[in-house]
Amino acid sequence: MRVTQELVSVVVAYAALLGGAGSVIYCISRLLSWLPVHHWPVTQGKLVEVRLRKGVRRAKPAPLDLYIPEVTYSYCVEGRQYEGHQITVRDRHLASVDESKAQAIIDAINCEPKVYYKPSDPARAVLVNRIEWPHYNFLITYTLIGMLLAGAALLILLAL
Repeated sequence: MRVTQELVSVVVAYAALLGGAGSVIYCISRLLSWLPVHHWPVTQGKLVEVRLRKGVRRAKPAPLDLYIPEVTYSYCVEGRQYEGHQITVRDRHLASVDESKAQAIIDAINCEPKVYYKPSDPARAVLVNRIEWPHYNFLITYTLIGMLLAGAALLILLAL
């Protein structure tokens, strides 16, 4: 059985359509999960441990040293004690190749920080309830890529 160019085009177009739509849906769901953080209740916390961990990011042509701010804090909600580790809703962007930049994040954390916790799941908490530009940058980039993939796929399918 010979595979025609049209069949290959259809399969590729549907794969691009599904991948693009999946990317858009994923990004929108992430945004919807991050937005409520602005309205989470706040409680007083206490720092247990703050440190700057050195890691390595595999990069070409040579690996890069990364400095990763890490915290452990405790807080109480309705008489129950919790321990948290998350600084923002997406901590990955806090790692930096610039040690002083990562250290500045740690220095900005108060000894008795405000802890924002999810009302339906108080074990989920953050110290910063803002969504920073790297969060939006991530979402915008992958949403646009998804829309381009889905749009190109639709054009291919309509042309067939």
